[in-house]
Amino acid sequence: MITITYPYKGMVFQRANDGAAYVNVRGLADSAKVTISFTPVQSTWGTAVEPQTVQVTNGKFEAWVKVPGGDYTLRVNNDLDTQIVTPVGVGEVLLLWGHSFIAGDPGWNRDAADPRSRTVKTKRSDTNPLEPTRLQDFALLPLDFGPINQEYAIGPFSVYTWMWGMFADALVQKLNVPVLLYSAAFGGSQVYMNLLNIENKPFDHPFFGGLEQYRMPYRPVEAVMQKYAQLTGLRGVICEHGGNDGGLVTSGKINIANVFPKVVNHSRSLLGHEKLIWTISLEGNAFLDANASILNDQLKQVLATLPNAYKGIDLSDPSTVGSWRDNNGTGHFRGLSGAQKYLDLWLNAIKPDFFTSSTPYLILPPSAATVTNAPEGSTDSSLLANFKSDSLTGSPKWYQNENVQLGALIVWGLGLLTLAGLFALKFLKANR
Repeated sequence: MITITYPYKGMVFQRANDGAAYVNVRGLADSAKVTISFTPVQSTWGTAVEPQTVQVTNGKFEAWVKVPGGDYTLRVNNDLDTQIVTPVGVGEVLLLWGHSFIAGDPGWNRDAADPRSRTVKTKRSDTNPLEPTRLQDFALLPLDFGPINQEYAIGPFSVYTWMWGMFADALVQKLNVPVLLYSAAFGGSQVYMNLLNIENKPFDHPFFGGLEQYRMPYRPVEAVMQKYAQLTGLRGVICEHGGNDGGLVTSGKINIANVFPKVVNHSRSLLGHEKLIWTISLEGNAFLDANASILNDQLKQVLATLPNAYKGIDLSDPSTVGSWRDNNGTGHFRGLSGAQKYLDLWLNAIKPDFFTSSTPYLILPPSAATVTNAPEGSTDSSLLANFKSDSLTGSPKWYQNENVQLGALIVWGLGLLTLAGLFALKFLKANR
């Protein structure tokens, strides 16, 4: 009998710039060994991996298998049983972060068409003030990976798919690998609010009835960096943010060029990856404040000085103003035409070098952790293919403990001295 305990169905692991990722396969078996294989879900969706035989120790097996980009059926078998998990992807993993423009139009949503466009399920209940509505206990957040649709939305926070399923579909077609999206977009939020969360400082006014007490709007970012990306890896962040900070900037209360990098770098530190690529977008000159050009000047400074920043969309371009937006053509993107326009902006902004010149956060075997997330994965796969992690190594027996062994050695030595003394006394008595 075989049970596959990891990975979970629907997961997508971030690939290195060489196109492959290490997939950790774990499970239970009642045989001496099992064979692990990865085969493409469809013939053009990947490259089959040569089956690997793995020893079973104390009823458990584990292997790290280097898998090329693609979507696969994982198969584990022995002489008596075969179990599968499908699909399991190796591709691109991205986080969406920003205000309501990123969150999208709640009145228009489109499911992804390609099954390789995936996310983790959003589990929210506005009627339940406990968990996981506020994302306070990460252990309660689901590990249910699946398609970008109305049922799953885009986890861990967004309840709408908007045009992001179409965005994922387009990337899947371009790259021919699965794409996993996370979303931490929070309508009405400011970059500055995120910094207040990080620094544990009070808000000037309650945020949507006091959500700041739950570390909102930053908590979804923490959920991705501290839970989900630690499992799947992460390429980078698709971000349009700062528009709601316009009034603070023009009043002189904040300089977004100081605030934005603090939030980005703290987020990178949560992940443990300072090289994470992060898009910086420009806001519309007429969005919320007539002097938003001041905001954009500071955003340009962020783009020019923040390491590993990448230019996102530019809403200061007059061509982005039109009937597809509310507020006389300068507000939110609405309906099908608005979704298509916003989609086109992002597809034109994310160029091939976003993937080829960035350094993703990768999931690697523990022995390779010190060289993880170098620009290219150069670890010798032959050393890692059947790597056994400490999680499946039994605890040392009592007699294997170093302190126990030292104590035994001391007792043994004292015993020898005692015996020597007894022999000496006997010898002396015999020669009197």
